[in-house]
Order: sequence, then structure tokens, then C-alpha cells
Amino acid sequence: DLEEMESIRAQVFYRESSRNILMELDAPFIHYAGIEVRELMLRADSNRDSLQFETGFSNLQSGGVDVQKTRLLGVFKDSTLWTTLDMTAEETQIALLHLKINMQMDNVQLHLRPEELIFNDENWSVDEKNLITYASNYLIIDDFNLRRQDNFFSLKSHPTGRGDFLGIEFSNLSLGGLLDLVNPVEDYADAILNGKIEVDNIFEQPELLVNVNAEDLVAMEIPLGNLMANVESRDMETFVLQVEFAGGDLDLMADGELNLSEPELPQYRGNVELNRLEFSMLERFTAGAIRNSKGKISGQFSSSGIGTDIEYTGFLRVDSVNFVVVETGTSFSIPAERIDFSQSDIVFTDFTIQDGRGNPTVISGVVDITNPINPGFGLHISSRNFRFLESTRADNDFVYGKAIADLDIIIEGDLSRPQMQLEADLKRGTEITMIVPESQVDIEEREGVVRIERRIDGEV
Repeated sequence: DLEEMESIRAQVFYRESSRNILMELDAPFIHYAGIEVRELMLRADSNRDSLQFETGFSNLQSGGVDVQKTRLLGVFKDSTLWTTLDMTAEETQIALLHLKINMQMDNVQLHLRPEELIFNDENWSVDEKNLITYASNYLIIDDFNLRRQDNFFSLKSHPTGRGDFLGIEFSNLSLGGLLDLVNPVEDYADAILNGKIEVDNIFEQPELLVNVNAEDLVAMEIPLGNLMANVESRDMETFVLQVEFAGGDLDLMADGELNLSEPELPQYRGNVELNRLEFSMLERFTAGAIRNSKGKISGQFSSSGIGTDIEYTGFLRVDSVNFVVVETGTSFSIPAERIDFSQSDIVFTDFTIQDGRGNPTVISGVVDITNPINPGFGLHISSRNFRFLESTRADNDFVYGKAIADLDIIIEGDLSRPQMQLEADLKRGTEITMIVPESQVDIEEREGVVRIERRIDGEV
């Protein structure tokens, strides 16, 4: 899995008089299993009594992860590790924290030192007596509470003092700030997080409870409103999930269940109620291909299955949708239509798209998705006086004008070998201008313009 690597420099020195071992390692670049690490370094100095070390890198990338300059340094002596984690991105202190970890036999105690506790350039405080104690089948957490103004994060033991419980509580945390720990370069998402996570009976048969609220959630610069998510499991084999989006351009409720008692054949079921999706939200995914979008989409989706054997059914309903295709300058609308689908096909029943003057294009038929890689077609598309193009040269510098047509199209076959029958009748008023670039004009002293017109008795 090693894809690329620059020369690694490594040195080891031994001083017999003091029984010191010094080690230095520098790796300018390693690309391994999709992970790229730049300027990886390690320094270590050890003797009979102690070990000092420093390690880190300037950048680590893998997929959406882009961790900037990170250093971990510390001293291990008398069964105690004093260590510091230092993460920066340009001039921003992403994280700075100091830990004291004491190890005695099977007992480990972790203390977060209160001095210089920084996240995203902001100073946080932690209770001075905070302590996490872990041993065999035993976990106790004392006073592990982090605060900054109204931001709060806490690790807790069970209120009765039982040693088999882990609780996490948080309020007014920034999702964007948390994501900065793994990628401070890109703004993937942001929200204000409140909630709790509880794991009970950790060492025997764990039980999980998750309640998270994300207020004013924004993902990929798209506002999604408020997210509420609940997950519950009594045995870490069956998980029950509930999700709700509300308060923004998306109104959605979903619930489901996942059974992992047989990991190779997971069982699942799910239901999604899409009450409202503003069409303007979809416009953001078109990279500027459409504008002035209005209307909404609603629908329902249900699924169940075992392993890869999935059954699902549902529909999408389009209501009062309007938009303009930027390249053609043409307005389209979908008054009130529905698409039905299942694991085997997508069904269009007189699905009607209208141009800016109310002239229709009607789609009927089925797309067979039994083989989603090579879907089959059985579609009939008909248009009457439909304006496919209505633009000026300001809209498109290559093709512009008016295109009005009656169409009858039958599409059969499949994606690998489609079969299409087409009857087209350009209507009066059609006038299309195509600008041919000079580099493609073979005959000199021609304007490089091709004009297509529909004329009747000498009239356009």
C-alpha cells in the first residue's frame, strides 16, 4: 500500500557512560494507503530513568481530513507521562493541551492540566481536580468539566458512582470548531451543538443512548435548519434511530432500525417522510445551471432488507416548481407531478413540464433499475409548441435564439444499447443562431454564423 515515499533519514546514538539512547527520524513525504504525511519527525532521548520525546508532522491528508502542523512532546519518568499536544494552522492555535498520565500496574489515571488550555484560539478552563481513572472493568471520572463562557463540555461517571458508565454532555459547542481539529482549511459544516451521549454497562453488555440537537445547521454552505437525532441500543446489536430536520428549507422526519446480531447479514428497516424540500435548495447543487427557482418537493421512502437484499418503495411529489435554465434563458415549470419508484423501477405517469407560456412536455413510462449500472428504458416523451430555447447572445455566446417544436420520442433498450425513435417538427417562430469559433471555420471570409429558421410562405 506504499504509493510514494521520499528518502527517510534515521540516526541512533548510544552513550555507554550514561546509558543514553538518542534517536532521530525525518520523513519528508510518505503516501501510504491513501494517507499523505509531510515532514514527519521523531526525536527521542532515553536513559535508565526517563524518556523524552517529540514527534509530529506539518500536514496529514486523507480524503476530507487535512490536519495541519501537529506536535506531541513529553517526558516519561517514575511511571508518569507529562505530555503536550500542540496543533496550529498558520496563525491559529487549533488546540493546545497538557496531560499528566500516571500508570501503575493495570491502573491508569489521566489529568488534564488547567494551564494553557486552548481550542480554536480561545482559552478554556477545566476543574483543577479533574481526574479519569481506568482499571480492569472500572472507569471513574471526577470533575472533568470544560468551560468557555456559555460553552460547556463534560465527561461524567454514573451519579451513583458506579464504575461501568460513561456520560458525555455538551452545550453551545461549535460544530465548525470541532471539525477544525481534523480540517481547519475547509468549512464543511457548522452548527450549535447541544446534547448528551451515554454508554452504560460498558464492560459487559453496553447500552447506548445518544440525543443530539444541531441548531442552525449549515453543510457545504447550504442552510438545513435544525437537526435532532436520537440513537438508542440496549445491547449494541440493535440500534433504533430517529432523525428530524425542521426550521429551514428542509422539513424531514426519519426513523429506522439496524440489527447487527449477524454482522455479515445486517438487517435494517427505515422510513423517511419528506414533508418539504424547497426547490431553491437544490439550485445550490447545480453549480449555477439554474436560477430563480421556486416551489417544493415532498415524498415518502420506505426500505427494509437483509445484507445486500434491499427492498424499497416510495414517491416524490413536485409542487409549483419554477426555474430558469441559465444556458438557454428558458423558463420551465412543473405544476403538480409525481414520480413513483421501487428497487426495480422508476415510473413516470404523464409527468408534465411546461415552458414559460404553459406549453407541455409530457413524460410517461418506466425506467427499469433492476440493474442500476445498466438501466432499461420504456419511455414516451411528447411536446407541443414547446419552447426549448429562448435566449439572447448575452445568455449564451454559442447558441441563442428561439426553438419551438413538437416532439414525439420513444426511448427503449438500455443504457449500453439505447434505441430511440424521434419525430420533430420545428414550429413557426424558430430562429437559432450558432456562433462558430474562428479556429473552426474552414472557409475564409465567412462570418462564422449558422442560422436555422422555420419559414412558411417566406415568413419566419
